[in-house]
Amino acid sequence: MAQTNAQIIFNESLELMNNGILGTTGRKITISYEKNGEQVKEIVNEPEPIHTYAEWKRLGFQVNKGQKAIASFTIWNFAENKKDPEEEEQPSLMKNGHYYMKKASFFKFSQVSAIATA
Repeated sequence: MAQTNAQIIFNESLELMNNGILGTTGRKITISYEKNGEQVKEIVNEPEPIHTYAEWKRLGFQVNKGQKAIASFTIWNFAENKKDPEEEEQPSLMKNGHYYMKKASFFKFSQVSAIATA
């Protein structure tokens, strides 16, 4: 079963936090996973959020000049199919595009600044 982007990013965030690259939010969370065929629950520190350049921008932040990504890993990306003018409009999302894995770079909050609004 394929993981969602949220699952991929969360798992990578935990790894980055455990390796001292990423801090925590100060909150505790309960995670659940399967180990040796049994369901395990564990209370862990919540990692601080990380996002791609585009996602930080969408959230109203700009990555500070000169900042390097703290991590790069593959996530799902959606690409629209080129429109064929001869084809009828198809309501299905998958008929209009496809998903593929793409390497993305991630930044943490200390690397961004709020975009000033006029």
